[in-house]
Amino acid sequence: MLFTNYVIIAWRNILRHRLYSMINIFGLAVGMAACLLIFLFVRYESSYDNWLPGSEDIYRVNYTMNFKAGEDFVGAVIPGITKAIFDQRFPQIEASSRFFNFDAIMTLGNDTFKESVWVADRNIFDVIELNFVKGQSEKVFNDLNTIVLSEKMALKYFGDQSPIGEVFTHTLIQPDAEGEANHLTRDYKVTGVFEDIPENSEFNFEFIFPLDTDYFQYAGPVNTRWDQTWGYLYLKLIEGTDPSIISSQLEDLVAKNAPTDDDRTPNEIFELSLTNVTDIHLQSEGRSNGIKPIGSITQVYTFSVVALLILLIGCFNFMNLSTARSLQRAKEISMRKVLGANRAQLIRQFLGENLVVALIGLLLAITMVELVLPSFNAMTGLPLDKAFMKDPMIITVGIGLLFLIGIVAGLYPAFYLTAFRPSEVLASGSAGGHHKGVRFRSALTIFQFSISIALIISTAVVYGQNIYSLTKDLGYSKESKLILGGLFNGDLIGKKEIIAGEIERLKGVRAVSLSRSVPSDMTSWYNDFTLMDVPNAEKKQITGLSIDDKFFDIYDIPILHGRNFDLGRQNDKVIQVDTGKEAPMASAIVNELAARQLGFTNSEDALGNVLMGDIKYQIVGIVSDFHFHSMRQPLHAFVYLSNSQMFSALTIDYMPEADLQQLRRDISSIWQGFVPEYEPRFFFLEDRVATLYTSDIKQGQMLLAFSILAVFVACLGLYGLAAFTAEQRTKEIAVRKVYGAGVWDIVKLLLMQFSKPVLMANIIAWPIAWYLMTDYLNGFTFRIDLGVAYFVGTGIIALLIAWATTTMHAIKAAQTSPALILKAE
Repeated sequence: MLFTNYVIIAWRNILRHRLYSMINIFGLAVGMAACLLIFLFVRYESSYDNWLPGSEDIYRVNYTMNFKAGEDFVGAVIPGITKAIFDQRFPQIEASSRFFNFDAIMTLGNDTFKESVWVADRNIFDVIELNFVKGQSEKVFNDLNTIVLSEKMALKYFGDQSPIGEVFTHTLIQPDAEGEANHLTRDYKVTGVFEDIPENSEFNFEFIFPLDTDYFQYAGPVNTRWDQTWGYLYLKLIEGTDPSIISSQLEDLVAKNAPTDDDRTPNEIFELSLTNVTDIHLQSEGRSNGIKPIGSITQVYTFSVVALLILLIGCFNFMNLSTARSLQRAKEISMRKVLGANRAQLIRQFLGENLVVALIGLLLAITMVELVLPSFNAMTGLPLDKAFMKDPMIITVGIGLLFLIGIVAGLYPAFYLTAFRPSEVLASGSAGGHHKGVRFRSALTIFQFSISIALIISTAVVYGQNIYSLTKDLGYSKESKLILGGLFNGDLIGKKEIIAGEIERLKGVRAVSLSRSVPSDMTSWYNDFTLMDVPNAEKKQITGLSIDDKFFDIYDIPILHGRNFDLGRQNDKVIQVDTGKEAPMASAIVNELAARQLGFTNSEDALGNVLMGDIKYQIVGIVSDFHFHSMRQPLHAFVYLSNSQMFSALTIDYMPEADLQQLRRDISSIWQGFVPEYEPRFFFLEDRVATLYTSDIKQGQMLLAFSILAVFVACLGLYGLAAFTAEQRTKEIAVRKVYGAGVWDIVKLLLMQFSKPVLMANIIAWPIAWYLMTDYLNGFTFRIDLGVAYFVGTGIIALLIAWATTTMHAIKAAQTSPALILKAE
């Protein structure tokens, strides 16, 4: 009965004061909607592989190889030899398994296709326990000639029919000693089907078959070498094992097993570490070659704080307007006290009213989330479920928000309103404590706009850095470049140059170039290079990149000294020879940074010197440095070689007026003439470069969206406060007008009152934003300057927003006739 009374009173107050009620409810709803959206984002990002049985005991082994010069290799892949070492060293390991991924040519019946396939140690399901809907995990790999597939792939290739017993033929193509294609085929019988793996997982298994090192002959060397990586290694520890026991012994493991060929110890060259499978997605920043793109724990923390701040702004609006309306409710409270109500009863009444308002706000927030979730998914690139309210965790969070806002945000107004003395209020009509209330409301307004201004500055800086990264001169031409990938596959041995020649003759094509990688690719091939005939020359680890003689011309990379490759010269190409024979010297071109790393102050002095790597290379040219990767990374040192067997990408430089759809059809037709089994893979270089900043772009979009929300909610509060202040100062304004004040004088007076909190908010927000954005920009090797324009400009914008929000009330109050107001006095 008592609660029903609270609801009735709350509803009457909402209807009686519609403007303030709408501002309160809508502000709270926006804050709660932001919290719900961010919670969905955070929960998804932090729930990777929680579905995996025994996930708390499953760890990935990470590998780092430190070079004396150049960028270290910090990867998620490991040398294959480490599995046996871990198994022998640690009895705490229940099972360990390696697996790697490649694009495989598969045949089913008369159809040939290419699919992403995983090859794994036969005990993989002892570590990664997938749920099999057909077959038994402990038996599916009893035979090496078996294969298992996901429900998705089973449906794709077999429809409603059972795939068990069906046979896929895999064709492995490897070059022989003469460089010709050698086709090896092997049949694999389907023995199991596993449930599709959730999206929020590090793993993306579709096809898995067991590793046979006799069949995959190239796997042999990496089982004996520490400087070559081979797939991923996962450990499943015995339940209850403390992983720090293993981690503390990894340095000793490296010291006793890893080799060294320079003056450093094994631990100075190689590092191993463990990461729990549930932490991989958010705790792998800076580690390359992961199975899937990683998330950002910084983003998770950032947007959690942003959501909380927006919620606080909504709560402060509620507190601000509740205390501002104290005079209207002072007489009601006083009469209740006179009639016998005690303060505890009144506090319960106001908290009950607050809960009703919060409940309406929560229902509105849920509706908002339902409406904007598709757009939020598009912005974040995540498949967040629209049926989120069925999730018990979300329901718990919603109830938590309801009571947090209804009680915590309502506590101060409840205590403030119930502190009035009936004798003072009924005698004077004043609620008392006016100046204290004004100061409190000003403090809340300052805090709200401090948050909003800091968010606006942060958004502007993130967008500024994104624009800088996407528009800065990279040192090469990325425009009008179509990349044809996948040429490294064995089925194209001996065909790459022929395909390139036919594509170059197509209408709309200016030129083509073959290379191992293209700008924006990850570079993972490092080699030791030593200057010959230089006393005490140190080995330098420098990225090697195989290119043809057209690469620099197509990408507009200037040759500063010396010459380009001339493939008419026999010695300019890397010549393949039989094992045991010494290959002839080949030519090399280095960039300026590589020349400096090799010890040449003047890069031109490097010309003519001979490098000793896997073979001997004579430096014939020096080219300028350029940004092969994102602005977060430093410039890379390169030794450019011309080894046709290493080509895996074709750059197609097309004319601006080219018909791209027709060009792609023509290229596909040429491709199908050589490789009819599957479709070619294209991408535009400009798009690929943009993907280097996908995370930053999404972060900027989310910051912009939530900054707008923060400003909007803050302005709602300011709008309500301006309306109330104008109403409370009508008598003062009337007296001023009687004494000669004009409309503009009154407007300036009121605008100045609301400008002061905004100006104070700038003083608070600027140093906070400077600290946060300095830390953000330090993550980029090449970055914008954090200039004063970001701060002054944002301050002016905030002031203009405040003026736009309050001007209408100021003008309305200034235009009111003094006679209408003062006639009752």
